[in-house]
Amino acid sequence: MPNDGWITELAEVHLQTHDLHHRHVILNLCLINDVAFLREVSRDWTEKRLRYDGQKPEFNWIAIYNFNVSENAHAFAIKQGSRTEAVMLVKDGHVVRCDRIHRPPAVYVSFVEVALWNRADTPPELRLRGVGTAILRAACDLSMQRGFYGRVGLHAIAAAEGFYRRLGFEAYDCPNEYNEIYYELSERGAEALL
Repeated sequence: MPNDGWITELAEVHLQTHDLHHRHVILNLCLINDVAFLREVSRDWTEKRLRYDGQKPEFNWIAIYNFNVSENAHAFAIKQGSRTEAVMLVKDGHVVRCDRIHRPPAVYVSFVEVALWNRADTPPELRLRGVGTAILRAACDLSMQRGFYGRVGLHAIAAAEGFYRRLGFEAYDCPNEYNEIYYELSERGAEALL
């Protein structure tokens, strides 16, 4: 599994899972310092996904990470011990153009994924619930720190749109090249999420 020198622990994340055991779990929010960490997690998750359903993950995290490398780009992970539960790549101060109008600067989520075993279609006794919400809170917190009032934006795949709406994200008519709808968490939505 990934070398601990590739990450910096930022905070503890406490989750009360909603599985059959209602366990209280302490996870660690980490800042990823090296693309090697993402390579290792990608390899591990790909192997597990292939064994589970024969499918390869849809996205190439490494390409996305390398494309977004800049002083305004950050990569986060949520870990439980040595196991990575979620990964997120963000840019702070990103401006999205909608209908010839520029949205205010926000933290833009370029990529977010929870581990296969934490997805809603996984049996409840095997998953940690709330991991996706917890990692998006990190983006919201970064937005507050950067003076963007908690605004977080992203383009959502169709399967995740309901999840983002439940968290308070609002849809805007500015699809990307993949025809994914742009969602943004407002200041009021950020207050509720945090």
